[in-house]
Amino acid sequence: MKKFRKEYACAFVFIAFIGMMLVLFAVLPGKTYLTDEKRKPAEMPSLTWRSLRDGTFGDDMDSYISDNFAGRKFFVGLNAYYDYISGRGGTLDIYNAKDGYLINGPVTPDTERLSRNIDIIDRFAEHIDSRVYLCVVPSAAYVMEDRLPCVHMPYHDDELLDIIEDGLSDSVTYVDLAGSFREYSGNEPLFYRTDHHWTTYGAYEGYVEICKSMGIEAASREDFTVSRYEGFYGTTYSQSGYWLTEPDTVEIWERNAGADAGADGKGSGVTVYIEENGKVVKQRDSLYFTEHLSEPDMYPVFVDGNHPLVRIINENAPEGRLVVIKDSFAHCLVPFLSEHYREIDMIDLRYYKGSSSDIVNGGSGDKCDVLFVYGLDDIVNDSNFPWLTRDIMRSE
Repeated sequence: MKKFRKEYACAFVFIAFIGMMLVLFAVLPGKTYLTDEKRKPAEMPSLTWRSLRDGTFGDDMDSYISDNFAGRKFFVGLNAYYDYISGRGGTLDIYNAKDGYLINGPVTPDTERLSRNIDIIDRFAEHIDSRVYLCVVPSAAYVMEDRLPCVHMPYHDDELLDIIEDGLSDSVTYVDLAGSFREYSGNEPLFYRTDHHWTTYGAYEGYVEICKSMGIEAASREDFTVSRYEGFYGTTYSQSGYWLTEPDTVEIWERNAGADAGADGKGSGVTVYIEENGKVVKQRDSLYFTEHLSEPDMYPVFVDGNHPLVRIINENAPEGRLVVIKDSFAHCLVPFLSEHYREIDMIDLRYYKGSSSDIVNGGSGDKCDVLFVYGLDDIVNDSNFPWLTRDIMRSE
């Protein structure tokens, strides 16, 4: 009997564990939101003959069970830390790096798509009567290579940034951030530890480089009052399973009342219009939507996050218009640029399917500058740039 117990003890424990998990799965209510992962869980799939025959029911049910089983957060974290402790951290999609940084692994570069995207930007610039600038934010791993684990997959920033710069004609001014960011030796972080975005300070450093390219005098660091908000966990954290990582701090930089011309970013002539489907769905007298600071995702505090079109009017800024065609890296950058333009239009090609050239040529009638702002991974892999091609074809 003792021998029997020893031989089958592990099997009994395993069966008991599986049975307990099945009972908990059956009796516990389904999850409506995965807070740590910042997403909605998979929904219970409908059983149909077609879904059963083509296998989609099984795949969808697997996703549903994976998202709703009891103790999901614990087991996801247990698996992540097991991989890290067992030495496999350098082969994963997210690296648990030095100083508490969670850094996205390299994305396989699609150089053909990148070249097409750069060609579209270049052709778009040639067909509008505006000064056009391109600002590409390098990856956090490229800037902070010393924090990566000793064993990691290679990053391709140098190669990709060379393709971008070499592929542009004189119609587009390239804003080179890579050099200044890699040489940066200050104490304030340029990137979040739990998110792939740059910090507000990193955006300020990018703003300074953009102003140099535009021939604009950037506001000094002393012209701003900084408010700090603790407890920010970004998307890298939510995808990693490294739940013991310390949170980040979100900073809001507001222009001092005694600074030179320009708005303070919170009232005083600033109005933000959020547009969707051609209609204004939200209006705010501030660049900062502070209600998001109490939500699981705090990053939309900057101009309310992702929308097809966002229009910013600053009555206290100098005359001039700027169109920013962008991904989410632009959100905490644009408040700095709003000091220098009376009107800024932010276009997100992932959601905006109208005519970008009409936005450039419309507005108040002032001559318009155009600034493309993208993180490197996005400009390499984004499939939405052909929406600009429609404008090009119409004008040819």
